Amino acid sequence: MTSFGSLFKALSGEKFRNSNFIILIELLYVIVILGLSVFHGASIDLQLSTGILAGAAFIFMSFEFIRLTVLSEKKYTSSTYRLIPVSDTKFYLTNLLSSFVSFVYVGLVQGILFAIAIFTNWNELNHLLSNMSTEVNFSKINTADIFKGFAAMIFVLLAIAILTWTTINLIHLLSKAASNFLPRTGKNLLTFILYVLVIGLVFRVVGFFTDQFSNSMQFFTGPGYNANYLGIWINTLIFLVIAAVEAAISIYLNYRWVDTNNEN
Repeated sequence: MTSFGSLFKALSGEKFRNSNFIILIELLYVIVILGLSVFHGASIDLQLSTGILAGAAFIFMSFEFIRLTVLSEKKYTSSTYRLIPVSDTKFYLTNLLSSFVSFVYVGLVQGILFAIAIFTNWNELNHLLSNMSTEVNFSKINTADIFKGFAAMIFVLLAIAILTWTTINLIHLLSKAASNFLPRTGKNLLTFILYVLVIGLVFRVVGFFTDQFSNSMQFFTGPGYNANYLGIWINTLIFLVIAAVEAAISIYLNYRWVDTNNEN
């Protein structure tokens, strides 16, 4: 049987190359936008740099997620990868883990870029916080609660990413399995319906994450942050349980009812 290290390397190689390419394009994008801003007379301050980075992070993290989804789905039905001597469960989970690690990797790069922007404008940040102190009583804000808020936002995002991957994979494999029993017209109709379901799922996930992000921000200013904190972690646990159930169904479908193809 193939070891976990060898399998992870085989499944993550293309994903990490893709991630590095996306990071390179993002850095070029940020440099170009900063250069154009300076050319038009703007000064590189905290607001400009963090604003550009926030926009870039949203664009390229979204693209990274979509690209990882495509690469993962191809591996689940690829005859090349399915020939690897490894158990069904191990292959599925390692493929999912390699996508997760690649996504976190690009996310850490975003954090590093924001940290650079903040520390290069540290004096401006201190001045901004001094002005805010006249409107917000920072002495009432617990540092531990701030870390709770950030932790909640990060883990909710990662849990939603995992749930979205397992859901898309389940829909994909259900369509592949069902297509074996349908004529061509039925296959096309099924594909259309599944596309609609996936688009609807994406909108629901984005809306839910927006609500969870708003709730997690209560750690900074809201009086009921302890209740919000518990609720967010319960939701995160529910997401992961649902993802585990979907993964179990997908593993069964993939190796019992889904035919492989010749794509690598």
